[in-house]
Amino acid sequence: MIEKKQRTRWGISALSIGSLLIGWYLVTDVFGFVSNVVLPSPLSVLQGIFEYRSLILKNLEPTVVASAVGFVWATVLAFLMAVVLTYSKRAERLLLPLIVSGNSIPRVALAPLIIFYVSGFDAKYMLSAWIAFFPLLVNIHEGLTRIDEDQMLLLRSFDATAWQGFKWVRFPNALAFIFDGMKIGVILSIVGAVVGEFVASDEGMGNLALVALEAYETDLVFGIVGIMGLLSVSAFFVLFSLQDRVIHWHQTNLFTE
Repeated sequence: MIEKKQRTRWGISALSIGSLLIGWYLVTDVFGFVSNVVLPSPLSVLQGIFEYRSLILKNLEPTVVASAVGFVWATVLAFLMAVVLTYSKRAERLLLPLIVSGNSIPRVALAPLIIFYVSGFDAKYMLSAWIAFFPLLVNIHEGLTRIDEDQMLLLRSFDATAWQGFKWVRFPNALAFIFDGMKIGVILSIVGAVVGEFVASDEGMGNLALVALEAYETDLVFGIVGIMGLLSVSAFFVLFSLQDRVIHWHQTNLFTE
């Protein structure tokens, strides 16, 4: 029954994407309602990707590396900070408002300052990690603090240490929240890397998109957007698969309900 529902949802998703592509093709190639410079047709986008494939592959690698590094930084820092906030109420009262305030500042607005204080090579890593950090922290902290009171009473009755409580109760219960944060964070880390390449890099997909836009190669720009979308979706599904393997007792509900 679940497999049937899953196939149905996948079919609906494929139908939606197919309808969008057909409509896009009709508007641009068949009826010509929009200029190809403003909105290139799907065939033009594919042609642009094929024509500039070597340039795309050359610039895709630094973007993937920056996204991965930023994501790892954000995950590690968010986990450590969440542990501190969980076990220290004083730190939670002091640091959490500062973290929320820092998250409300537009990243692009601070990008020039980041470039000023660090090299351009490091700026995109920092922006990638910064954008991904907050949702990771919120989810991990929520998972570590949402503990069943009966479990904690049981641990106290056995005189369990804080480390034992973390190892056997808090961390396993937080795994689903951690993966939820990671699924959001991995997408935001890619966004952060591209934003960093807009303002602080001479390589990568963000820089390539700017160069292509200045040359009115909008078909290449749309191709870059599509490739980055596929990269985000791929990373998202990799984490879903990893979650199913790590916490197999917790069923994910992506296309399964």
